[in-house]
Amino acid sequence: MLRRHVRTSFALGLASILSSCDPRDPSTLEAPSAGAETNGQVALSVDLGPIGVLARAATMEPKRLVLAFSSPQSATILDTVLLSGSGTMAKTFTLPSQQRWTLQATGLDQRDSVLYSGRESFPVLAGRTTGVALSLEARYSSMKVRFPVRDSLTRFVLLVDGRSWGDSSFTKQTRVGDTVLMDRDYLTASSAGVVHSFGLRAYGRPWDVDTLLYSLDTTLSIVSGSSVGRSLVLKWVGPNSPPPGRARLSVTLGTVGQVTIDVAYQDTAVSSSHPDFGIPWNDSVSYGRLVDSRDGRSYRTIQIGTQTWMAENLNYGRAGVCPSADGSIVEGSVDSCSKYGRLYMWAETMQGASPSNAIPSGVQGVCPDGWHVPSDAEWQSLEVALGMDPSTAATAGVRGTTEGTMLKSKLGWRSNTGTDTYGFRALPAGGVFGEMFNGSGFEAYFWTTSEYDSNLVWDRDVSYGLTNVARLNNVKILGFSVRCRQD
Repeated sequence: MLRRHVRTSFALGLASILSSCDPRDPSTLEAPSAGAETNGQVALSVDLGPIGVLARAATMEPKRLVLAFSSPQSATILDTVLLSGSGTMAKTFTLPSQQRWTLQATGLDQRDSVLYSGRESFPVLAGRTTGVALSLEARYSSMKVRFPVRDSLTRFVLLVDGRSWGDSSFTKQTRVGDTVLMDRDYLTASSAGVVHSFGLRAYGRPWDVDTLLYSLDTTLSIVSGSSVGRSLVLKWVGPNSPPPGRARLSVTLGTVGQVTIDVAYQDTAVSSSHPDFGIPWNDSVSYGRLVDSRDGRSYRTIQIGTQTWMAENLNYGRAGVCPSADGSIVEGSVDSCSKYGRLYMWAETMQGASPSNAIPSGVQGVCPDGWHVPSDAEWQSLEVALGMDPSTAATAGVRGTTEGTMLKSKLGWRSNTGTDTYGFRALPAGGVFGEMFNGSGFEAYFWTTSEYDSNLVWDRDVSYGLTNVARLNNVKILGFSVRCRQD
């Protein structure tokens, strides 16, 4: 629709100009007779600046420049210059003098859409050369949008000014870790800026039901010839619990099978269900065992004081992302999740529950049945059990003495590894900050259920550079580890 309108408008304007134009080539107009010089020259320089780009799609190709010289005392003169790319076009014209001329320059692409336009007025004096420099304004910009693919995402939609500019669908989990690219041209621009509204939607099938999961609406002012880069964070708008479903039960009584079990022995504390990834478990500690009924995943547990904690970070796959070792926005591998657990935003951690600072918190959240996400007060109790002074435990910032060293694993940190005194085995999974993974190998961050205010939540930071533990508050959209505590 846009192309047809531009082409029609230009054709009508061009027909109007041709009806009154001088058919002669302006660069070869006849010279005046000697002694009666009535012409002057115009040295024209036209700057063809770049089309404004967010990220160039390269389907807009400047092909020709139409120049229309007009004056109240003379017939309109037309010239067409073939173009190739951007840059500066220079040409000299001979025009009748002692009058004021107006130049209208129009740049067209391969579709005859108007890409550039500009206008300039200037005098022409007899026997003299007038220099005219004209910079043309680009009418359009290009656009490139990249959607990273995460678990369960199956469709991405781009809206511009309320209309669909891109809709990409694919089979669930076929492009996890890949990027869906939407590349479009002919987004209107001007030197003052044209404000466009953008809507970004990410759909998925977390329970095999097409569901809107992430969304963002924003506006951008698109300025001619200016490149714009934006890093946009889509917010979670999807449900926190699966929709109701129906089950049809069919029972078949078959033959009884035989189960054969071969028993093997291993001298270390490592087992196939709890690989150490080169980071040893504490052989002097007696671990318990937790099996998550939701996915059958097994976790070691440990008792510290009167509390029983998971000895591994939670790795429940219906939420969160796997840490990435290289810090990119691409989610890490399955082995990364098995080693470090998953990183969850606070909303994913809470699963719709209200904030709490009780002991126990009463927030099951993303934890298995019979377990809960610990509150800030429960973390303080753990730190006191490790030897921290109770009055120190309640303060903000870096507190205590060697509690961080006692919580850290014996290996796996870039430096200053721990003693893993009680088998807690804190690993440096790092966190998700905006669109980047950060801190892998250096930091371990853990969520609590306790708000600092409506935007911030209390968390714990165990760092490679500290022997103690930091009690900090961070924004809810970050991605941290979760350690569950038994009810």
